[in-house]
Amino acid sequence: KMKKKKKLLTVINCDLEERLSNTYLRLLNGRLRERRELGKVGLLRDLRSDLRDGIVLFHLVEVLSGFSIPGDLCLKPVHKIQAIGNLNMVFDALRNIGVKIVKVSPFDIYDGNLKRILGLLWTTILFFALRNVRKLHGPKFRVEEEMRNDDTEMQKALLITPPKKKMIETT
Repeated sequence: KMKKKKKLLTVINCDLEERLSNTYLRLLNGRLRERRELGKVGLLRDLRSDLRDGIVLFHLVEVLSGFSIPGDLCLKPVHKIQAIGNLNMVFDALRNIGVKIVKVSPFDIYDGNLKRILGLLWTTILFFALRNVRKLHGPKFRVEEEMRNDDTEMQKALLITPPKKKMIETT
């Protein structure tokens, strides 16, 4: 009975990963359309292989943040160390911007670890979406980060909560 349950969970997880992967592919292709038209990135078809050299993530962070990432991007990485160098630049830029990167490394992206790739994309997209909400609504919304320590892992939850009624808005 336990093996059957484990198999079912594996099938569900694979299906979920596949759907999330397809959703992120559509999202990234849409966000990077201008860069694709300039010939800087190609059409994305597989997150595992398309993100491994760091070039797509580099352009994604530039598009989402509106800033240029400092450093020399290796445009045609041939060796693993060149791709990891690109990914390190992206990770450094994300950390400098304020994105909290948890349990994922440039090596995970290079190795095509889909769970870690999806986690990084979720964290990055959520960070910029929340930043845009704060810009749009100003002091009407605040973001609280709540950390819960489960014996097996740290879980992160971001909550958008309106301020208490007694708070006074400043102009």
